Amino acid sequence: MTDVREEDSIGRSVYEHLVRLTFLCGRGLPLPELMGKFLKAMRPTVPASAMWLYREHELFAHSSDDGMPDPPPPATSLPSLAPTIDDHGLITAYVMPGVTLLCQPRSGPPQRACDVISLLARIVALAWQAETLARAEPWPDRYLDAKLVFKRRWLRELLERQHGNVSAAARAAEVSRAYLYEMMQGMNVGGVTQSDPG
Repeated sequence: MTDVREEDSIGRSVYEHLVRLTFLCGRGLPLPELMGKFLKAMRPTVPASAMWLYREHELFAHSSDDGMPDPPPPATSLPSLAPTIDDHGLITAYVMPGVTLLCQPRSGPPQRACDVISLLARIVALAWQAETLARAEPWPDRYLDAKLVFKRRWLRELLERQHGNVSAAARAAEVSRAYLYEMMQGMNVGGVTQSDPG
């Protein structure tokens, strides 16, 4: 089991790489290239001889030593509470729906590698979502206009995640259903009719 000092070291290292990734975001790099740069920067932290990012069973980005063959895509990308390790030491971690991270550690305790990969998978998910959101449409220059665009996107995605159920969306957002309806009307977010009774 990883001790507290080791966990602190892992956290600091991953945080430093997250800062680097933040500076890369929004600089016009294609998303596969951006993720590939991040995987390359993170490999010494594990340490790992290779990392692969799969999307919908296709290789999306990777960083590996010369001559390292690509593993077959994972059979599933269902959410998992913790990374798994196969008989060959290959670590598989769920990132987000349809996206999976694979890692071949170079050396060191397997538990430490799993701890790093678990953190890395969460960071990749956040960066992926942030980049997708940022590239979806241009942001207005005016702050209040940009804030409105963000709130509208957030509201749409919230309702989509709750399958159009307004009551469930209100509970998830920790606001009243009346307030959520008012927000929907104010931002012209329509087409949502489902709600549970009460």
